[in-house]
Order: sequence, then structure tokens, then C-alpha cells
Amino acid sequence: MSLKRSHIDKDYQPPLTFDDITVGQIVTGKVRKVEPFGVFVVLDNSANVSGLCHKSQMADRKSPDPKKLYDEGDLVKAKILKIDRGTRRVSLGLKASFFQSEIDADDAVGELAERPIVGAESSEDSEVDKIKEMLAENEDEASEGWEGLEDPNDDESDTNMDNADNGDGVLNEDSIQDSNMQGLSAGGFDWTGGILTTDDKDSSSETDAEASQPKRKKRRKAEPQVDLTGSLDAHGPQSVADFERLLLGRPNESGLWVRYMAFQLQLSEIDKAREIAERALRTIHIREQDEKLNMWMALLNLENAYGTDEALDNAFAKACQYCDSLDIHERLASTLIQSGKHEKAEALYTKALSKHGSASDAVWLNVATFYLTTLNQAPKAHALLPRALQSLPPHTHLQLTSHFAALEFKSPHGDPERGRTLFEGILASFPKRLDLWGVLIDLETHRGEKDRARGLFERVTKVSGIKVGKMKKWLKKWERWELGNGDLRAQGKVGKVAEAYVRKVAEEKGRKGVEILTVN
Repeated sequence: MSLKRSHIDKDYQPPLTFDDITVGQIVTGKVRKVEPFGVFVVLDNSANVSGLCHKSQMADRKSPDPKKLYDEGDLVKAKILKIDRGTRRVSLGLKASFFQSEIDADDAVGELAERPIVGAESSEDSEVDKIKEMLAENEDEASEGWEGLEDPNDDESDTNMDNADNGDGVLNEDSIQDSNMQGLSAGGFDWTGGILTTDDKDSSSETDAEASQPKRKKRRKAEPQVDLTGSLDAHGPQSVADFERLLLGRPNESGLWVRYMAFQLQLSEIDKAREIAERALRTIHIREQDEKLNMWMALLNLENAYGTDEALDNAFAKACQYCDSLDIHERLASTLIQSGKHEKAEALYTKALSKHGSASDAVWLNVATFYLTTLNQAPKAHALLPRALQSLPPHTHLQLTSHFAALEFKSPHGDPERGRTLFEGILASFPKRLDLWGVLIDLETHRGEKDRARGLFERVTKVSGIKVGKMKKWLKKWERWELGNGDLRAQGKVGKVAEAYVRKVAEEKGRKGVEILTVN
């Protein structure tokens, strides 16, 4: 007794070998491996015979990307283009033009099958015979390719075994003959499944006509890849891939790196945000110092908000090594003040004064502003000015003193009277500095002290030694100020003062002319 299919199935065909295939033969197979240059296909119903389809033989138009068209395990129909007997290599083609004749034949068969069947069984049989003749003429090679589409060990053998079994596990000749009953055979495969009985003869003709049509294999089309790069400008990056794509073209843009960090922080990925900052510092070109400074500040802000004090100190030390130390001190102090960490900010300002106090007057003013405005500690702020004057060179004293005096006016916790005293001391030493007079007038005007401001304008006109051109500009400035802050009486006073100044100048010129004549 034998259960081999070769003994049971009369239409059994042995697996294809390398010697059985010929050039031009249409075969089917399964994609075994996908490479950038093509795909390897294992032929169906073969003794592990495989071939290569180069990407140039996949499409009639432009050579596609094999990895976008096929995946491992896809069923394909191919045409054998070349056989190298020496190296046992097979070249395949998957172009649609190779199977155009098959497609035309299938369309013709489909049209015949869709026509309504009229008449007796004889007319149905004749229609089926016509279909078979057309298939025989146009699909001599294509029929061989369809033989291997189904696994020979699938439902056919199982169905035959069930029908051939007489109940006691013994196969008999009658059951075997019944298992090979009527049905149109296409390439050795029983499309009816071998389970039709003689009682179904009346309805089998229509079914056989439909079953005789070979199934058209649908070729899977590659899905179009949509390029969303253009939408990044409108909607901005929405994923990690979007940020990475933008950074390839703009690696030195600190704003994009900071947005990437913020994106990770929204996902609670603090470690990844820190890694992005460190990566940005390594990526940005060394010449882009401003961009690097922005990234250092982004990292310091990250450590201040989410990190530990130790991590913040380490990042601060590194930032001072690669960037301007004074700038880093002031920026970090401002960050600490904004986050409410005043003690740390004060300690940082103390370090900045000891390290940079002798070279920069701005750091003294920043510390005074911090004490006077933020902490409301006026004594500490007032004590800074004498220390600053001792540490800084003399040419910076005038400007620094004027800034400290102006701070008393601007700060909500300052003392304007102390500021006036400082300004009076400066103006006593430098009475011709009209810019300092103007600063004091603006501060008094801002506080609503119009009478004091008007008095300062008049005091300047009495200062001797000011050139006529500068005085003329000063009187015009006073006149404009009175137009916005005074009345007609005050404006008339400006005119009288101007007339008196002109007469005074004329008298001085006449006196000088008489003295010159006397000398001559």
C-alpha cells in the first residue's frame, strides 16, 4: 500500500529541477530575499530552484526600489530571461509587458464567462470547449506557471484521502476513482476539490464553466510615498524624525535645537533633552559662538528646572570654560532670580564681584539692582558704590556714579533724595555736562516733579562757559518741554530767558571788542 501522491494522483508532476526550466518560460514563485539591486525568487513546485530578478527588469518605466515594491514571502509571476548552465544562475523578469498576452487572454475569457448561459447542457459544453481552445492557444506557457501556485500537500490530498477512505482505514479502487471525478483540470490541479457527486450534474455545468477560468493574480502596486517635508514650514516639526530631518540642513541653528529639547520635555524625556543639548554643543561649529552660548544657557536652564545642584554646578563650570565667564555669571544669576532662588543668585553675584569686579562696572550695577529692587536691601546696595570706586579705574567713576544715582529714582525701593545728592555732586564737578543735566531732568519729569525740572533748565542758562551753539539747543529743548508740560506763562518765560541770554552774549562780545581796540 502506498499513500504517495505520485501513486494516487494521475496528473501528478514531479518538482521542477534546474534542467527542466527553459528561457521564456512563465513561472510563479515566492520572494525569498529583497536586496537593493533586486529580489531572489524561489520557483513554485520546484526542487528549491531560485533566480534573481534585477531591479531593471521589475518595471517598464523607471527602475524602482525593490524594498518598496516587494517583501519577503510575496507571491510573484516571473518570466525566465536567461539561464547560465555553468554557474547555475537564473535571471528572471517581472515587467508587466512580459505577461501582456496572458492579460489579454484573461480579459477575453472574462467576457465570455459574463455572458448569460441560454440553452441546454450541450450549449454550455460547447461554450466551455471554446474557452478551453482559447486558453490552449494563448496560454501554452502560462499554464505551466499556474501549476505551482497551490501547495501539492494542501487541501487536494486531504480531500482525496477523506473520500477514498471506506471507513476502516483501507483505500479501495472505487474510492480512488471517485476522488478523481469530473471537473476541468487546469495544469493538474482539481479546481472542484474532488467532492462533486453524480446527483449534482444538472448544476455542475455552470459551475465548471466558472471554475475553468484561471484566476488572475493581482499584482500588488507600490503605495505612493508622500513627501511631508514641505509641510514642516507650515505646521512645524511634530515628531523626532521631523526634527532630525530639519537638523540635517540646519545643524548650527540653536533655536531648532532648543525646540527639540522642549519637544522631549513635553514627553517627560528629561535625559533625552539633556542628551540633545550636549549633542548640539558638539555639533554647532566653533565659530558660531552666539549659538553655542544659547545652547549653554538652555542646558543651564534645564539643570536649574529639572536637575540637581551638582549637575547645575558642573554645567556652569563647563560653560565658563567655553564661553565668556562674566556673561555666563550674569545670565545664570538672572535665571536664578526669575526662578525665585535668591540665595543662590546672591552667592553667584558675590563670586562674580570677586572675579570680575575690577574689570567691569556693569556687574556692580547689576548687583546693586538685585539688592535694591529684588531683595529690598538698600544698605547693601548703598555699600557697593564706595567699593566699586575703589576697584574700578578712575575713568569709569563718573558714569558708574550717575547710574547708581539714576537707580535710586527708578527702583521702587530707592531713595530719590539720595539720587539728587549724587547728581549734585557730579554736576558740581562737571557743570558743563549737559547730558547729565538732561538725565536728571528726565528722571524728575518721570516722577512728576515739573517744578524741579523747570528749575534745572533755568540753572543751566546761568552756567558760564557753555558755548553759544549748545546753549541755543538747550533753550530749544526747554521750549519743547514747556509745550508738553507747561502753560503759556511758562513758555513766555523761556522766551524772556532767551532774550536775556542774547543780550548778555552781545554785551560780552562788545566788551571784548572795546578791549581789543584799547590794546591796539
